[in-house]
Amino acid sequence: MKNKSNQTRSFQAPAIKRGWKKLFAVGCSHGHLADKEALETVLGFKERWNPDTTIHLGDFMDLGALMGMGRAAEEVADDLAYDYQKGMEFLKALEPNTVFLGNHEDRVWKLLSHRNELVSYAAGKIADDLERGIKKLKSELVPYDIDTGWRKFGDCSFGHGYMCNEAAIRDHAEFIGKCCIAHLHRPGIARARRHGGATGMCVGTLANIPMMSYAKIRRARSQWNHGFVYGEYCEGKNPEAILWLVEKGRNGWVLPG
Repeated sequence: MKNKSNQTRSFQAPAIKRGWKKLFAVGCSHGHLADKEALETVLGFKERWNPDTTIHLGDFMDLGALMGMGRAAEEVADDLAYDYQKGMEFLKALEPNTVFLGNHEDRVWKLLSHRNELVSYAAGKIADDLERGIKKLKSELVPYDIDTGWRKFGDCSFGHGYMCNEAAIRDHAEFIGKCCIAHLHRPGIARARRHGGATGMCVGTLANIPMMSYAKIRRARSQWNHGFVYGEYCEGKNPEAILWLVEKGRNGWVLPG
C-alpha cells in the first residue's frame, strides 16, 4: 500500500521567487515653494528605506508666472531661475529613476507655440534646460499626457494625475486601474467602482502650503497635506505592487520603522 503522506508531498508546488523590489514615490514639491522640513523628512526616510526605484510624480517646479499662458507674469513676481534651481536641487538629492512632468511643468510646453516670439523662445530655453537637467540625473522624463503619461511598476500605474474633483482619486482608478498619483495635494486612498476592483492612491504634496497664495481662498486647501508612498513590487508573470501611504500627522511625522 502506498504511503499517502509521501504521495501528497509529491504534488506540492515548488516555491517561486518573485523578485520583489522596493519603491518610493513623492510628488508636488513645487520648486521654491517646497517645505524644507517635508523635503528633509522624505529624503531621510528614503535613505533608510533604500529603494530600488524612486519616483517623482511631477510638479517639481511651480512656475507660477507662467499661469494663464504666461499672463500671470505681470502679477506674479516669482523668479523663474530660482524656482528651476530649487526644483532641480531636490531632484538631485532625491535621485529619482523616473520623473513625471506635472501640469505646472506642462505650462512650459504649452508656451512653446505662443504667438509672442519672446515668450515661445523663453519657454524653449526652459524646456531645453529642464530636459538636459533630467538627462544628467539619468532619469526617465515622462510627458504630461493622460494616455501616455503613465508608467507601470508591478500592477500599479504611476502618473502625475489629471482630474481634480472631489472624487478624483477614485476617478483615476476607474480610468486607469490601480494607480498612484500626485496632483491633488491631498493624501488619500479610494476604491474604484469597476469589475475586479482597483485602488487609487494620492501621495499628497511636499510644498509649504501657506505659501501657495493662488489657493488662499479655496476650501479644498484645507484637505492638503504632506505625504509620500512606499512599498514593494514585482514584475513578470504575476506582477503586483503592495504600497503604503504615509501622511504627516497633526503633531508631526510618525514614520514606519
